[in-house]
Amino acid sequence: MPRQTEYANILNKREPKGENLVFNELFKKKTRMLIRKVFETHFQNEMFLENLKAKLINSPFFNMEKIFDFIDHDNDGFISLHDVIFIFLVKI
Repeated sequence: MPRQTEYANILNKREPKGENLVFNELFKKKTRMLIRKVFETHFQNEMFLENLKAKLINSPFFNMEKIFDFIDHDNDGFISLHDVIFIFLVKI
């Protein structure tokens, strides 16, 4: 449920469209194409990252603990947004 009253009221006033809806009836063609493109891009990125991970793991110069320690600027055992920003603004 949305936090803003205006959007909550809009959702509460909507009538259900039924149980036997078909995906093609829910979205216009352009929207369906954009949704498909988002998923395709997501899966392509996942495959690329999995391949990259496999190559890195087999590399003798790759050490996950050293990389984690490099990114974890405040040494709290977690990589936070602050740590990532610090990496890009200061260390690199």
